[in-house]
Amino acid sequence: MDSFVFTVIIVLATLYGLCIGSFLNVVISRLPKGEKMGNQRSHCTSCGSMIHWYDNIPLLSYIILGGKCRKCKERISFRYPLNEALNMILCFLCFLFFRDNLVYAVICSIVCSVAICIFWIDYDCCLIYDRFHFILIALGIICFFVYPQVTWYSRLIGAFGGFVIFFLIGFLVSKKVGAEALGMGDVKLAFSMGLLLGWEKLLLCVLLASFCGCIVLIPMSRAKNMEKNHEFPFGPFLVSGLVIALLFGDAIINSYFRLLGIY
Repeated sequence: MDSFVFTVIIVLATLYGLCIGSFLNVVISRLPKGEKMGNQRSHCTSCGSMIHWYDNIPLLSYIILGGKCRKCKERISFRYPLNEALNMILCFLCFLFFRDNLVYAVICSIVCSVAICIFWIDYDCCLIYDRFHFILIALGIICFFVYPQVTWYSRLIGAFGGFVIFFLIGFLVSKKVGAEALGMGDVKLAFSMGLLLGWEKLLLCVLLASFCGCIVLIPMSRAKNMEKNHEFPFGPFLVSGLVIALLFGDAIINSYFRLLGIY
């Protein structure tokens, strides 16, 4: 690819990621409340005042306003600029890593955006909406045709293997402890992630999610003020592993094999 064309694509992808990141904040905020996405202007969550377009420019408006609402001066959650910046960076990386396959780069950028939505909604509500699963499954099916580097049978093994294993783990552990261990949202997510990644990267994704989950959740579950049957979302760890495996999976797996001296 010509260097000038590549630079233009990267710049456009970065701006696209920044703008979509702003929309993700709307989805994360409104979807759990049952609010519609497109028929209502953005408003302050504290005073309810409408936000003008010049106060709704991704990242820039937050910096100019000092992280406060122009009208009521209440603090604006740092989550908003964080999601915008994170989605921008992830889109940049998608098009940087997969510049030789722009269709797959677009797919990866959409996956990353969906992952951000799942992360925060599951974190806030312990809920993963089916619409996110449908989007990921549809993208996984498209990958059969646009990204042959991961074989079709690896994707099918990952999808159905991930679904069955997560379902069995959730069923058996829930039966033993008398409380839900893994929700069906996590089981469906395992299916869609296996379809996207293939079984090899799905394994990496689950290992990363489990490792991070143990580091974070075990200390939290032992906190004195935490109820015994308190529900912890696992989706944020799964989608974090998904993004890492999607972007860096090949490099991590190859480095591991070289460390073992396999090749």
